[in-house]
Amino acid sequence: MRIKQNSGFTLLEVLVAVLLFSFVFLLFGAFFINSFTISTKQDSEVVAINLARQIAEQWKIGNECVNTGLDPNLITCKEQKINNRDYYPVVFLQDYPPIKLITVNIYSSSERISSNLLSTITLAED
Repeated sequence: MRIKQNSGFTLLEVLVAVLLFSFVFLLFGAFFINSFTISTKQDSEVVAINLARQIAEQWKIGNECVNTGLDPNLITCKEQKINNRDYYPVVFLQDYPPIKLITVNIYSSSERISSNLLSTITLAED
């Protein structure tokens, strides 16, 4: 009597291997998509922080923003387009003699609500 040697894979083994590979591939795909989303958000926040610092320093040198007239301490600056994204800076001045506080808020849309706030920086000026 001769013993038959199995030298291949059964259909069930192939299906299980494909299913496991697909599951692992989907997990890695979701991880990479999530990482890309977080990286893009952090990139926008870094740009907003640098823009806020730049505007605060420019404000100390000379005003380049426009007062809206509604509040003398609230100044809206021209929107900035960086990396195909719009940033809306707002400067808020607080005067505590002899110190003046300059607060720059950067929003991600023209609607200045807290959910659109990307960055805030405050500088003191003598």
